[in-house]
Amino acid sequence: MLKNLFVHRRFLFGSFWSEFRFRYAGSVLGVFWFIVNPILEAALYSFVFSYLIGLRAGDGRSGSYTIFLLCGLFPWLAFSSLIMHGSNALNTSAVYLRRLAVSTDVFIAKESLIAFMTLVIYTIILIPVNIAFGNSPSWSMLILPVLAFLLVALGFGVSLIVAHLRVFFPDVGEILGVLVQLWRWTLPINYSLDLMPEWARPIMQFNPPYYFLSSIRDVYLNGKLPSPEAWIHMLAWTFVFGLLGSLVSKRLGAEVKDLM
Repeated sequence: MLKNLFVHRRFLFGSFWSEFRFRYAGSVLGVFWFIVNPILEAALYSFVFSYLIGLRAGDGRSGSYTIFLLCGLFPWLAFSSLIMHGSNALNTSAVYLRRLAVSTDVFIAKESLIAFMTLVIYTIILIPVNIAFGNSPSWSMLILPVLAFLLVALGFGVSLIVAHLRVFFPDVGEILGVLVQLWRWTLPINYSLDLMPEWARPIMQFNPPYYFLSSIRDVYLNGKLPSPEAWIHMLAWTFVFGLLGSLVSKRLGAEVKDLM
């Protein structure tokens, strides 16, 4: 798989940049929708959970919920967007698959690059916002690109599996939309882990994105580097889904191209 990505790197980066620039072509704000959409969603959730429900970040500080939410919501939006777009990447790239000798994983890698660029933009936005909310920047923020890369790598592995299955079973796309929404609410994004029942907290280690999202949030809010346990889980999940995705791509890639 890595060899295919390297061989077709020029096509990969060229198609990525073209897609990134023209995804919102024709709209007034253009690529700024990458920023506007998550900010509007964060504002809505912040208002609902802070003022209507009275939920807090779990640390007892009034008004801390907004930045708490942003630090978890932005990475999740990039991750979930990668899965949704990546899962449909083979269908939307059918013309290229039929005409070009390019492996299927290249088109999913393109969506991963878009997700990584989006996450970089979110990271840059969050730094001054975090400072505005009274959290001092720390040297631990230098680790954020690594965490962003690992989160995108996880999404790449998941997308590889789902994208190939979606070609054979179109209903996967409809089911996936529901599952991604449910998946979001199993993670402490809109709420603190402290608000979960004690029996449910240990289960979080079996929820793949959990350590990625909590590590990114800890870096922003507490200036704390991920623990050894977090690193082990993040690397393990990335390896497992990367390996599974590679096997699925190798096994089904040729059949997928024949169906296009």
